[in-house]
This record gives sequence, structure tokens and C-alpha cells, in this order.
Amino acid sequence: MKLKLKQVATTNWKRVFLVLNGKAKADLADLNNFNPHDMSQFKTLVQYSLEDRKRLLATYRKFMFVRHPFVRLDSAYYDRLRYDPKVVLDENFQQLIGTEIIRRYRNPNITSAKSLKEGHDVHFSELVQYLTDESNPVRMTNGHFAPISSLCFPCQVNYDFIGKYETLVDDARNILLQANVSLPFIFPPSTNRGSKTSERWSMDMRSLTPELRQALLREYQQDFELFDYDPNEWKRY
Repeated sequence: MKLKLKQVATTNWKRVFLVLNGKAKADLADLNNFNPHDMSQFKTLVQYSLEDRKRLLATYRKFMFVRHPFVRLDSAYYDRLRYDPKVVLDENFQQLIGTEIIRRYRNPNITSAKSLKEGHDVHFSELVQYLTDESNPVRMTNGHFAPISSLCFPCQVNYDFIGKYETLVDDARNILLQANVSLPFIFPPSTNRGSKTSERWSMDMRSLTPELRQALLREYQQDFELFDYDPNEWKRY
């Protein structure tokens, strides 16, 4: 069984790998005892020698999952910049990035000391300003916001399968079926379409000026073209 993964839906795939590697039982109760983001549980490609990397890329079954670029961005915004303060994250995005965004893009006359100190109330439009500001050299260096095409190199890596978040369950089943793997649990179904999530990201896109929407589209243009997503889908909700 040889699989490699990247980015979208990695939490569930890491759980699958924990089971396949014999580190966890194939039931949710046991899986909840593991932190799927604990990278000591996994060996990444960079930890192999150059020769082994070439061999793995040539012989392993490789797949990746993608998501509508604007939905992915909106999800990262709520998960990382507008999260519940009771939730403990590995990285405090509000402190690291939120404060910088507010300092750069919010009118100082209406900026509170609390916002500057905590970065807890970044607006979606302010995040988009940060990501599209060409004078900001680090705007797209964070993996939560960078285009998938710049993270997973689909033009350089010969992936055997490119799945979509919107069809996650069926695509995951197909990948495991091709690898002759049977598990007693499946991925939770996507709720992106026809849900509050769809309405939310549509509303956030509508909060942007036409100029900001166009600038955002330019940043993710390659993802839209490579993975066949409609940049105007937000208008449907």
C-alpha cells in the first residue's frame, strides 16, 4: 500500500494512514486518541534522501484533493482568523497575521487598541487586501492561503488521482478501492453545496469591491484553470 497526500482533507487522510500503518484501530473512538496533525506520526518526503524521493515519486500512487479556491480561502479565514478563542490552535494566526493585517489595512482612526493587540476581528475584505497587495512579499507564503497549485506542484508531480472536496466521499472510496484497501468507516460527506457555508462565502465575496474580486481572481487564476472551478459560482447563492 503506497499513498502520498497533500493539503485538502488531510485530517481525515492522516487518520486513514494511522490505521493503515497499524498505529490506530479502525474506529472513531480510538482515532480520537490521536492528534492527526502530530507530524511525528508521519514521515514526509523531505525526510528521505534525494534518490529515495525520486524513487517514491516514480513508484508510489500519488493523489491530491482540491477545493474551490474562494471557498477554501473563506474556510481558512474563519478557521484561522475568526476562530472560537476556546479552540487551541498550533499557530495563533490572530496574533501572528491578524494584527499585521489590521495594522496595514484598517483606518487607524477606527482601530481599537484591542484589535491591534489581539488581531481577533479581521474583516474578510482586509484579508483579501493582504493577499492581493503586491507590495507585501509574504502575502501568499502561508499554506492556508497559498494556491494549491503552488503547494502541490500538479504540473511537476505526475499525480495518479486528483480528487475534489465537493465529491470527497466518492473520490476517497475510489482511491482506496484502487489500492485494495477496505475500511469500516468513510469520510464525512461534504456540506459545501446548499448549506450555510455556501451562503457565507457568497456573502463574503459580495462584501468585496469589484477591484478586490478581480485582484483575488488573479492570485488564484491557475487553480481555477487547472482544477476546472467557476470563479463566479458565488453569485449563485
